[in-house]
Amino acid sequence: MDGLFAEDGWTAVPLLSAGSPIRRINIRNIMGTYRYNVVAFTNHGVHPGEASTFEDITLRDIHCAKSRRGLTDLPPAGPIWSGFSPIWIDRPAVVRHLHMEGYTRTEAQQACDGISIESGATVDGLLLRDCHVVNRTPGPIVLLRNQGAISNLALENVSQSSALGMLLHNSGTITDYRSSNLTGKHLEKLTEGV
Repeated sequence: MDGLFAEDGWTAVPLLSAGSPIRRINIRNIMGTYRYNVVAFTNHGVHPGEASTFEDITLRDIHCAKSRRGLTDLPPAGPIWSGFSPIWIDRPAVVRHLHMEGYTRTEAQQACDGISIESGATVDGLLLRDCHVVNRTPGPIVLLRNQGAISNLALENVSQSSALGMLLHNSGTITDYRSSNLTGKHLEKLTEGV
């Protein structure tokens, strides 16, 4: 998949798996503003109880922000739902080998997390390379919020421009972690649950 653009789109690429695995997908050059997600790893309960698996997924050259019109979908108060994240991995997804390179988010509308992994989701082999967040909102943005289970997490050349945000917030588990060339407020709760 190459060359997707939308202004005020809903979700650019909804990957849905329930019972049949999604394998060997390359998605590149996604640009624009989106109300919900740029890429969503979900199942929507199509076949309750069936596996929701995604293998060998590559995301490259994503330049995105949240849609201004998407703000009307937000609740009047309280935290922003993780399902609004540009990259959303919903439970009970099992993702093996997710490679994300060249993700740039310049955000002026909505301070939601960049990548959310829900509790009950598993990611085996996650590489984030050349990922950058420029936060122009008054609130904090976390690049990667993990509430699930990650094994083999690598962050390479990753930056966050705002002192309000951070690169990684972990309230789930991370089995193995390595990083190089990180800029911004780095990590919070990295070892919790490890």
